[in-house]
Amino acid sequence: MMAEQLEPSTRITLGEIHRAVVELKSLVERHIARQEERTARLEEADQDKEIRLRLLEREAVTRAELGALRGELETRQGRAPAWVAVVISAIGLVLSAVVGVATLMQGRGG
Repeated sequence: MMAEQLEPSTRITLGEIHRAVVELKSLVERHIARQEERTARLEEADQDKEIRLRLLEREAVTRAELGALRGELETRQGRAPAWVAVVISAIGLVLSAVVGVATLMQGRGG
């Protein structure tokens, strides 16, 4: 029929079609694998960001609680002794450092 009308050099064999399909399948599989890897990396980065955000939120709550405690102490005692303010500030500083280190460790995958 039609294949008989084509020049011998323009005919496509089943073997050539099979090879082309196999190559296309391989190309699609590699592309899918790359996309799955990229998706996994993005999901991991998103989880790291969520962890850092939670740490920062906890730090903010802790600072607010320390501020409230400081205010309550000052109200109860008229004025808290200087050492109380220093201790509360030191606790806030230590918490900030801990959150900072934890954030760095999360950022490095550790």
